[in-house]
Amino acid sequence: MGDFSFKQHIGDVTIAVIDLETTGLDPAAGDEICEMAVVFIRNLTASGEWSSLVRISSPMPAEALAIHGIDDAMLVDAPPLGEVISQFRVLTDGCAYLIQNAPFDMAFLQMGMNSLREPELEAPVLDFLNIARRLLPNLDNYKLATICEHLNLLLESFHRALGDARQTAQAFLSLIDVLNLQDKTLAEFLELSRPIEKPQLPLVEDAIRRKERILIEYEDGKGEVTRRLIRPLGYTRDNLSLIAYCELREQKRTFKLNRIKSYSTHEEEGE
Repeated sequence: MGDFSFKQHIGDVTIAVIDLETTGLDPAAGDEICEMAVVFIRNLTASGEWSSLVRISSPMPAEALAIHGIDDAMLVDAPPLGEVISQFRVLTDGCAYLIQNAPFDMAFLQMGMNSLREPELEAPVLDFLNIARRLLPNLDNYKLATICEHLNLLLESFHRALGDARQTAQAFLSLIDVLNLQDKTLAEFLELSRPIEKPQLPLVEDAIRRKERILIEYEDGKGEVTRRLIRPLGYTRDNLSLIAYCELREQKRTFKLNRIKSYSTHEEEGE
């Protein structure tokens, strides 16, 4: 990963906050980058930005157009991916990357590199989604708008690359300020960026396997704790919540793991 010193304080690292707009969700299925943007963070201050539309090889799908509003007419004179990638590499040389949902954007970037026979990107990658999940564990969700609202940031329009990159940069800097994280190192932020592992809960795992019910004490968003009889079904993709059939609500629900205060086996005679 180049000449990075992972012991550097985060304020001494030049960070490229990256966002992409795409024609779909799967680069392996032929979906393409249609816009790239970077906001630079130097000395814990947003300093400089760059963006470019990207020419695509087929008409913009209606589903993507409805999200970001980039239509075919806007891309007629846009540069091809190779030209944009070359400029991106020069501008971000020596930077660590910060991306709201790093696996998604990096999959598109790496696929683009492969198609152009470019060497792989080697910058350290900070995943802001996982950083926020760890440092703001009580949010209802981790959409960029939700994080910004929690941090009382003025919201820009979302789903254009430069606007989202600006918001991600603001949210990251606000989080560092609010939680006094200025002395954390690049290595510590990379550790916060790791995917959240599946929890080790033998009682829950056994109930999933046996299709049995368990009793939990659950704290709702208002701070009220109730006892819930549930039948665990599995975990959400981010491993932050338990999916279960709730006897109280008589429907499938998700329960945030950090709000479950206790787990116990359920005895039929105790109903």
